[in-house]
Amino acid sequence: MHVIEVAAGILIDPENRILLAQRSNDKPFPLQWEFPGGKLIESETSKNALNRELKEELDIIVKNPKFLTHIEHDYGSMMVRIDFFIVYSWLGQVISNENQILKWFKYDQLININLLEADIPIVEELKFCLR
Repeated sequence: MHVIEVAAGILIDPENRILLAQRSNDKPFPLQWEFPGGKLIESETSKNALNRELKEELDIIVKNPKFLTHIEHDYGSMMVRIDFFIVYSWLGQVISNENQILKWFKYDQLININLLEADIPIVEELKFCLR
């Protein structure tokens, strides 16, 4: 089975909103929402991948990401291993460099969002991360 290593950032703004990105039509699991991030490249740590991916996707420089949890999810055709980081602070204004739809959500809105299966277990843990 194909295994993909991923780093994902859970951006929480001062209003306790959480940033999600909508997957494009041409990717697997089209139009589902996910926490921004991406695949690790060879010999890269998950923290370095997080910094690189969020700079590429959102045009921000992450400040002091905090490791939240690691999950593994079997999609049948592939296994994903994801390190999730909480990000409270960053430099720059969040923009979509990859033409993804980005949207800020309040915590209680997350239960009605079509999240990727691998991201769903994280929602419960997020209530402990809000300020």
